[in-house]
Amino acid sequence: MLTSPRLSYREFTDNDFDKLKEILQNPMLMLLGWQKTFDDEGDTIWLEKIQAQYRDFGSSYFLIEEKESGEFVGMIGVLPIDLFEQQQIEMAYLIKPEFQGRGYAFEAAQSAESFIFQELQAEEYIAQFVVENISSKRIAEKLGMHFWRSYDRTDQAETRKHLIYRKTVGQK
Repeated sequence: MLTSPRLSYREFTDNDFDKLKEILQNPMLMLLGWQKTFDDEGDTIWLEKIQAQYRDFGSSYFLIEEKESGEFVGMIGVLPIDLFEQQQIEMAYLIKPEFQGRGYAFEAAQSAESFIFQELQAEEYIAQFVVENISSKRIAEKLGMHFWRSYDRTDQAETRKHLIYRKTVGQK
């Protein structure tokens, strides 16, 4: 499981539906990457998908809370994805706006990276984000990830360039 100094992590349960809604229905968070927010039905589908990934892959999005206050901070994902006809492990995260700028995204990303390399014993992982997401690019580079490739992805009838960063085990 993921561990870090200031944050605790756990699997999402059915009781966390309202917390998931805080992320998936937040335009500031969702419009940058997904170009849409979700409604309650979409949130239910997300929660079911996350829980299926726990069963099938042993990982998915994990809920993040501050250890000291117990407040819900966001989520960090270690996800199986098919990209360019290859199975990949992707790291993805969303931090609620009121918790941004505190180093939580980087702390959670470091924890996820340890989980990927130590627990899952993966050889590499990726992170992908739209070109405009400068914060995610900075975190990827701070982790020692390197630009791998880009591609155009169409969501909601809009095509946007995505950058993919990659890190292999032992890479600094």
